[in-house]
Amino acid sequence: MVVILVSLSFLIAMCAPSGIPTEEKPQIEVIYGAGGPEGFFAIDIENPEDPCILTNQDTDGWSFSVFVDENYLYVADGFGGLLVFDVSNPQKPQKVASVNIEEKDVDVLVSNDHAYVVNRDGLTIVDASTPDAPVKKRYFPVGRYAQKAWVRGNYAYVVEGHGGLIIVDVSDPDDPKLAARLPIEGETFDVWVTKDKAFVGGF
Repeated sequence: MVVILVSLSFLIAMCAPSGIPTEEKPQIEVIYGAGGPEGFFAIDIENPEDPCILTNQDTDGWSFSVFVDENYLYVADGFGGLLVFDVSNPQKPQKVASVNIEEKDVDVLVSNDHAYVVNRDGLTIVDASTPDAPVKKRYFPVGRYAQKAWVRGNYAYVVEGHGGLIIVDVSDPDDPKLAARLPIEGETFDVWVTKDKAFVGGF
């Protein structure tokens, strides 16, 4: 997952035309960045010392976060909801679906055929087994100012801005349950989970 909330057009130049038809190009290395009001960017990193922007795709909302799962890009688009793009051709992303999410969604990740979308108040679980026809399953409230989530195994780890770390049992996506809550002093804004540890960013 790559999240970039700056205007990339000022930092990285657009890729120069190669003259090679898109369908004839070899596989290229691409990362994607969320660009806030500018939508999202597809960035060619075949040469890491000289990256360039393949395309900049505008969206209706404010792109806070993106996540790639195989040939599909999932965008947490603020009040624009969850957007799904086919990026099998990174130069020409095609929007294939959208899901209305209550409030402003700020983060998304995909695991086990489900998209987990964080908004300011909770976690929305979306069946993404068919990416071009996603289905909203359940909403689980976690409190105010939820920021980020990470899913490992049967658990979703959600950081709540003023409440610490909330762990949700998502073994049954149709019936998520609170597994644990860990209060953390200050404000928390990011989480990363390894085999047996959760790393929480805050201040």
